[in-house]
Amino acid sequence: MIERKPFRALYMKFSKILKGCAAVMLALIFCVQLVPLKAHAASIEELLNSAELYPQKTGFRTMDQKVASLLAEFRKTSTSTYELMLAAYDWLVYNVKYDSNLEYYPYYDFDSHYPCPVSFYAVYFGYDPLFEKEGVCDNFSSAYAIIARAIGLDAYIRWGKQHTGRTTYDHMWVEIYLDGVAYIFDPQSDNSVYKSSGKNRHLYFGVPAADSSMYEIRDNNRINNAKLFASFVPVSQTLPVKYCYVRYQAVGNGSVSASPLTAQRSAQLSARSAIFNSHNFAYQFSGWLADTSIASIGTSITLTASANAGEPFRGWYVNGKRVSTSVKYTFHASEDVTVQALFGEQKFTDVPEGKWYHDAVYDCFKYGLMTGTSLTTFSPNDKLTRAMAVTVIGKMANANLSGYSEEATFADVKQGTWYHNSVEWAKENGIASGYSASKFGPNDFVTREQLAVMLWKLAGYFKYGNMLDADLSGFTDADEIHSWALKAMKWACRIGILSGTKDKRLIPRSNATRAETAVMVMRFRKG
Repeated sequence: MIERKPFRALYMKFSKILKGCAAVMLALIFCVQLVPLKAHAASIEELLNSAELYPQKTGFRTMDQKVASLLAEFRKTSTSTYELMLAAYDWLVYNVKYDSNLEYYPYYDFDSHYPCPVSFYAVYFGYDPLFEKEGVCDNFSSAYAIIARAIGLDAYIRWGKQHTGRTTYDHMWVEIYLDGVAYIFDPQSDNSVYKSSGKNRHLYFGVPAADSSMYEIRDNNRINNAKLFASFVPVSQTLPVKYCYVRYQAVGNGSVSASPLTAQRSAQLSARSAIFNSHNFAYQFSGWLADTSIASIGTSITLTASANAGEPFRGWYVNGKRVSTSVKYTFHASEDVTVQALFGEQKFTDVPEGKWYHDAVYDCFKYGLMTGTSLTTFSPNDKLTRAMAVTVIGKMANANLSGYSEEATFADVKQGTWYHNSVEWAKENGIASGYSASKFGPNDFVTREQLAVMLWKLAGYFKYGNMLDADLSGFTDADEIHSWALKAMKWACRIGILSGTKDKRLIPRSNATRAETAVMVMRFRKG
C-alpha cells in the first residue's frame, strides 16, 4: 500500500500556495481597479487646475450678480480651480431641492454690450436652483454650466438618456472640455445620492464622457443638441462685435423712426422664442425700453422725425444738447447714446403752471441763462454749485470766455473743465473770489448770500450805480449774514432780488436751489 500521509501533506501545502496566490491575485485585481480611480481623481484635479480660464458672464445683471456673490463666498475656502468647481458642485448638491413642480418664472434684466454668450435656455432654467434652491436636472445642469463659465471653463449642456441598472431616464447634464476631452459633471445625480444616503460621494464629478456607459446622447429630444451647443459661444473666443445702446425718443407731439437699428427686444427674443413657444413656458424680461435699440459699433444710423399736424419740429438733442434741426439726423454709433426729437414748445414736466418759480425758469431758459437738467426736466429743487453760479453770471454778462483757456488761478479749478473759463473770467472781473488765493470750491453748493454778492458785483460790472441799501431789521435772521455779504444782501433786498420767506427770514447761509437762482436772476434782469 502506498502511504497517503506524504501525499496529503503535499496536497495541503500546495493548497495553501494556491490560496496565497489567489489572495495575491485578488489583491492585484483590486489594486488595478483602484489605480484608475486614483489616477482619474488626480487627472481631473490636474486638468482643472491647469486649464486656461476665460471668465464669461451671462449678460443678465441679476444672474451675474448672484453668481459673483456665490463665487466670492466659495473663494474664502477654495484656492484652486478644482476646489472652486467642487465647492460650486457641493453647493448645488447640499442646498437644492429636487422639485419638478416649478411655478416661479424669473424676471430678467439684460445688461450686456456683447451678444449674449450663454444659451438663453441655461440662463432661464438656472434661475430656480440659484435663487429658489429648487429644480430638476435641467435646472441643476444649467446653474452649474453658468457657474463654470463664470469661473472660465468651457461648459456646455447635454440632453440624452441616463441608464441606471434596468432603468433609463431622460436626463440633462454638464460637459466641460479639458484638453479637448469631454468630462461629465452631474450635480443632480449626486444630489439624489446624497438625499438617499446622506453622503455626497462625487460619483458624477469629472467623469470622462467616453468612459461612461450611463450617459447616452440623443439628438431627438425637445431641444436638439447641435442647436443647444451652437447657442453657447466658447469661453475662449473673443467676441468680434460689440454693441452700443441707442435710445431714441419723441418729446412732444411727433414720432421717430430709425434705420437700420434692430429693436433690442426683438434681437434678444427672436433666436430663443422657438424654444418656448411649443412648450407653454412663461418668461418675462426687464431692462428694456420700447424705444431702445442695439447697434454694432461703427454702424451709420439715420433717425427721422415726423411731427403731428400743426406741430413744429424743434431739433435733435443728444444727451440734452441740440445737434441738428434737420428732419433726418445721421450719426455713427460709437457709444451708448440718447437721442431726442423735440416737437412744439419745450415744457419742463417738473415746472407746473402757477408755481412761484414758473415764469423765472422759462425766462432764464428763453434767454439761454439756464438750461434743463434734461430735455424735459429742470429740477427746480436741486442745489446749484459755485461753478454753475459763475457760469450763469457769465452768460448774463455775455462774457467772452475764449481768452481764459491758459489761466490757472485756483488749484481746484483744472484747465479743460466746463467751468474753468467762467471761473477765471469771474475772478479777473471781480465777480467772484475764492476761499483763498488757491481754492475756489467749484463743487461746493452756492449759498444765497454768495449768490447775492455775485449779482451785486455784476451790477457794479455793468456800472448800474446808485447801489442803495435796505433796512434788514424786519428779518429775524439778519444777524446770520456774514460781514462780507452784508452790503450785497442789503442791496438785493432793496431792489427786490431777495424778499425773504413768509416767516420773515433771509436764510443767507442756506444753499440756493435752481428755482431760487432763476427767480433771483430774472428779478436782476428786470430790476
